[in-house]
Amino acid sequence: MPTEEEAKALWCPMSRQSEQGVGGSYNRPTSGGFNCIASGCMMWRQTNGEYDTFERIENLKKPPGEVNPPFSNCPEGYTVASYGHSSYTAARKTGTKPATGLCGLAGPAY
Repeated sequence: MPTEEEAKALWCPMSRQSEQGVGGSYNRPTSGGFNCIASGCMMWRQTNGEYDTFERIENLKKPPGEVNPPFSNCPEGYTVASYGHSSYTAARKTGTKPATGLCGLAGPAY
């Protein structure tokens, strides 16, 4: 699915243009200007919202005698995401992905 910015570079199947004396309209000009307006259109369907991405380190051994987080051996910049009897998983945020969507009329632009 394209992001909103990527969609704005795609052709819109609903756009139309007519010229006086031509006797009709067309929707695929050679000069541009017929691109999707994304969330500015009533047919835009957001498929998911903005979300964070994470890097995980799994199966880290809990230090002896430490039962609950925070654990003293958790890598710098990471936090404990989950833990069990003898091991835990640490994670850190690596970025944010933008929301994506599609044209409710034409469907996904693959």
